[in-house]
Amino acid sequence: MKPNKTPLVLGFDPKAPVCDALAAALHLVAGSGGELHLVHAVDLPESVWASMSTEWAARARAEMLADAEQRVEQAVARAFATLGATRPAGLRHEVDLGHPARVLGAACERVGASMVVVGPHIKEHVLNLGSVPRALLAEGPPSVWVQRGVFRVPKRILVPVDLSPLSLAALARARELARQSGGTLHVLHCFRRPDFFPTPDPGGEAHYPTYVVDQTRDKDEVEFRELERSFDWAGVPHELEFVEGEPIDEVLAREAQADLLVVGTHGRTGLARFLLGNVAASVLGRAKGAVLAVRPDA
Repeated sequence: MKPNKTPLVLGFDPKAPVCDALAAALHLVAGSGGELHLVHAVDLPESVWASMSTEWAARARAEMLADAEQRVEQAVARAFATLGATRPAGLRHEVDLGHPARVLGAACERVGASMVVVGPHIKEHVLNLGSVPRALLAEGPPSVWVQRGVFRVPKRILVPVDLSPLSLAALARARELARQSGGTLHVLHCFRRPDFFPTPDPGGEAHYPTYVVDQTRDKDEVEFRELERSFDWAGVPHELEFVEGEPIDEVLAREAQADLLVVGTHGRTGLARFLLGNVAASVLGRAKGAVLAVRPDA
C-alpha cells in the first residue's frame, strides 16, 4: 500500500510549548511523505474592531499579523533547534486572524490536508462548545491529533472499538500508523453490563435475567473475536482484548501502556456532548497523552 502523501497542518502557537506537537507532526509527514504546513491563528473577537474606523482597523490588523509572523518565525527556529531536527526545505508558516478552529479548518481545506495536529495549549480540558478540537472535528479535517505530554513514536497503539463502521475506520487508520512506525495494535472491546431490565409488572423489580446478560456478553465477544479473521491487518502485530466494564475507565486504565490512543468520532451532529460520543469525548478530555480522533470519512 502506498503512503498517503496528503499535506498535514500543525496548529502552531508561539506562546505555548510546541516541541512535542512539532515532533508528532514531523514523524507523521516523514512516514507519509506529505508536506507540513504550520498555521497560527490570532484569536480576537470582532468587538475589538467595532470601535475603530475601517482605516484604523486595517492598519491594526496588518501590524498585528506582522508582529505575529515575526514571533512565529522565532518560535519555529527555537523549536527545531530544541528538537535537533532539520527544518524541511520550503517549510512555510502562515498567520491569520480568527478563531483557531476556523483558521485551521480553512488551511486544511486550502492545502488539501486530511489531518491537523494541535498541542496542549488548545483548550480541550473541558469538551464544550468552545473547544477547538471539538470544533475541528465538526467542521475541519477527518482526523485531529491532540498531542499532550512528551511525544513518543507510536510503537504501541491502543484502539477501543465497538464494531461499528465508525470504530473500524479508526482501527484502519491506527493500522496504517502502526505500519509506518513498526508498531503494534492493542484492540480493546468493552462489554458494559446493563443496569436494569424493564419488567412488564410496573411494581416488579427491574433487572436483567442473568442468563440473558451472559448470552448477550458471549455473543458480543464472539463478534469481536471475528475481527481476527475479517479485518485486514496488513501484517501488523496485534492483540485483541475483551473486557467487561465501563469503556471510558477501561480505556484510560490502559493509557499508560500506550504511546497513542486512536478513537472514532461521529463528527457532524448537534450538541457537544453527543458530538464525539461519550467514550471519544471523555478520552479527548481526560487522556494525558496523545490522542488521534478519526471521523468515518477519514
